[in-house]
Amino acid sequence: MLRKVSICLILFTILILYLTSCSTNNEYSGSVSSFKEIYFKTTDSIVPSDILTSLKNLQGEENEKNIEKLKQLLDEIKEKASENNQDEYVQLSNWYDGLAYLHDAYKNWGNLTFEEKEKIFNEIVLIQNRRHKR
Repeated sequence: MLRKVSICLILFTILILYLTSCSTNNEYSGSVSSFKEIYFKTTDSIVPSDILTSLKNLQGEENEKNIEKLKQLLDEIKEKASENNQDEYVQLSNWYDGLAYLHDAYKNWGNLTFEEKEKIFNEIVLIQNRRHKR
């Protein structure tokens, strides 16, 4: 009888651990999906043919809120990421860093070097590539 109770407790513990793991993965996946949705919504107005206007569009109130939300989601993703998800976290972190760089670049446009403007153009091209691949 004691053996049956022990086996039931072990199985129950395994079930609880499994369900907790599934819940964490669902939360992680939800955060990643939200991040991508907001990211692509925020980058809708970015086009390589008009860099300065694209940078200006990122200054809008809605885009400012979206960029803040992306940072919050990225922090959540970092907390929930397992070792298997680290590559995806790094990728999303790079996406955020590039977008934040573009957002900040507009304020300093007149003082940017050629290399910094080249980095802006490259980031815009990367964003366009991401949009086409999704």
